[in-house]
Amino acid sequence: MGTSAGSAPAVATTTARVEPAPVPADPLERLSQELAAGLGDDLLLLEDHAAADGRRTLLAVLDRPSEVARRRTQLESAVLRCAIEGEARPRLELLDRTTYEAIERLAAAGLVQLVATDRRVLYRSPQVADRCAEQEQQRLHRARRSFDRAERKQRMARVLAEGGFPLEALPVLSEALAGARLCLAHLAAPSSRPKCCP
Repeated sequence: MGTSAGSAPAVATTTARVEPAPVPADPLERLSQELAAGLGDDLLLLEDHAAADGRRTLLAVLDRPSEVARRRTQLESAVLRCAIEGEARPRLELLDRTTYEAIERLAAAGLVQLVATDRRVLYRSPQVADRCAEQEQQRLHRARRSFDRAERKQRMARVLAEGGFPLEALPVLSEALAGARLCLAHLAAPSSRPKCCP
């Protein structure tokens, strides 16, 4: 049995099955995926903080202040859905980008102290990651400048001391030590707080 002149031969077609993305076993990872999908570019950062006494706090940073008020109910509902049975529901804290950045600047300046917690970044927007990388480069650049100045002062102090001027070398050596301390302070500064970068 052939095909007639006007009919086309039968073509076998197959449809590819698209497998759904695997659902994470960790409820907080599920929450992170749900919020990233539901909030899109408005969600900048989601962190899980565990205090020493076991209390958990979820910190969500949204792009604009208007989004914090508008999205609060949506976020609280998502936290309830992902709560772990038998455990207390995590407390939810929402901040807008401007407030979050102000807190980070105050912490970096030593004006406020952030309590140490067991922190896990659940989601970080590429916008935040790029800003963190830039801040890290600036911090390292400041440390390098301080080190270079300290090293120069140390060499000047050596020249003075070896040239028979040990008393004149002391103030210059003191400046070298101050520069070295400043370099160490830059290096010890918390580079991940935004907690911008883990």
